[in-house]
Amino acid sequence: MRRWFLVAMLAALVGVSGQAGPARAQAAHLSAEQQIARLPGIYAWSVDSLDIDTLMTIFSDDIEYDLSAYGLPGAQGKDAVRNIFLEVVFRGNQCSFINISSIWSKINGDEAIGGDYFVHVGINPVTSPPLPPNTRRQTDGRHIYRFRKVDGEWKISYIRGEVFSQTVATFDPALLFRCPLPPARTSHRYRSAPHA
Repeated sequence: MRRWFLVAMLAALVGVSGQAGPARAQAAHLSAEQQIARLPGIYAWSVDSLDIDTLMTIFSDDIEYDLSAYGLPGAQGKDAVRNIFLEVVFRGNQCSFINISSIWSKINGDEAIGGDYFVHVGINPVTSPPLPPNTRRQTDGRHIYRFRKVDGEWKISYIRGEVFSQTVATFDPALLFRCPLPPARTSHRYRSAPHA
C-alpha cells in the first residue's frame, strides 16, 4: 500500500512538472501582450502633453517613423524621430487629443507586429494654406507597429499612421475648456504636420 502511494505521488509530481513549462510560457506571452498594449497609450498621452522624454522611452534606438501615408519623408533613429516630434508633430496643433482603441499584437519570440485604431482631434491645426481660426480637425485612422524586446523591455521599433477619414469644422472658443497655448513655431521644411 505504501509503495503504491509513493508511486502515485511520484506520478503526480511528474505530471505537475510537465505542465509547468507550458504554463510559464503562457504567462510570459500574456505578460508580453500586456507590456506591448501599454505602449500606444503612453504614445498618445506623451504626444498630447508634449512630453518628449517619456515618448522617447517607448522607442527602440533604431525606431523608424514612417510618414509615407502623409506624403512626407520619414525618420530613422531616435535622434531623427525626436526632431520630427519636436519640430513638426508637437507644433502641428495648438493642442491635441488622441484616443487609441482596439490594440492588437502578434508575438514571435522577441519581436512582434501590431496595430490600433486612433481618433486624433487637433485644435487650430497648422496647415498650408492655413485654416480659419477656431478650427477643430478630427482624423480617424490606424497605426501599424513593429515591436522589439530590448534589454527585457518591449519597445516600438516601427510606427506608421494611416488615415481613413478627416473632418474639419469651426467651433465657439468659449466652449474650449482645456487647451494650452500653442508652442512657439519655427520654419520647417514640412508644410503640414502629421495628424497622429
